Amino acid sequence: TDIKTSTYTIGGVDTSRTDMGLITAAQVSKGRFLSKENGREALVANSYASSHKLKVGSTLIIKKTKFRVVGLVQAPLGGQSADVYVPLTQLQTLSGQKNQINVVLVRADKSSSVGAVQKKIESSFPSAQVASAKEEAAQISGSLVTASDLAKSLGLALSIIVIAMAIMLAALLTLSSVAKRVREIGTLRALGWSRRLVIRQIAAESLAQGIVGGVIGVVIGIGATAVINSFNLPLPA
Repeated sequence: TDIKTSTYTIGGVDTSRTDMGLITAAQVSKGRFLSKENGREALVANSYASSHKLKVGSTLIIKKTKFRVVGLVQAPLGGQSADVYVPLTQLQTLSGQKNQINVVLVRADKSSSVGAVQKKIESSFPSAQVASAKEEAAQISGSLVTASDLAKSLGLALSIIVIAMAIMLAALLTLSSVAKRVREIGTLRALGWSRRLVIRQIAAESLAQGIVGGVIGVVIGIGATAVINSFNLPLPA
């Protein structure tokens, strides 16, 4: 068919508080935060704006209602995030759920009171799902630790595989070199060289080649790292 659809997530923002909410004024990377007049304005996540070619001043149509993009925002790490943020009252009107909310953010006066406040909320609203910033941080830290352990294990396994392959390659090259030097070795034996002396000569040559190759590899690696660092390439998550 010729029907086109697009999927996105949208969040409502209490514009009376610019320092606390699904998105805050501090996270605006371009443009400005939503005005307190709760007009038809929208904030758009940087990634969503980039993929849909939106910028400050663009028009965004939500359920046949036009919203003007007033700012681009950097999505928060952890917690709830959305592609588009509009004033809470506007979202309630669009969704037909006037005065309805599904997320409430609470800030305690001091950190030592967080536990007591959390228990009071849980007792007052038994059906609500309550989570503290400490619990969210623990979940994120746990995920990071798991990812770090996995990376270390994978790195160790890859290192062992690479070392084993390097040893096998060195052995094959040595055997190939010996096979090509049969006449030379025969001449040395004819001149009175013992088997041990011949083996020591070949082993010394292989060791010298390994040391020279290792030094060259280290120099190339350091040089390549310096060249890459000189470009200051960003590595965004």
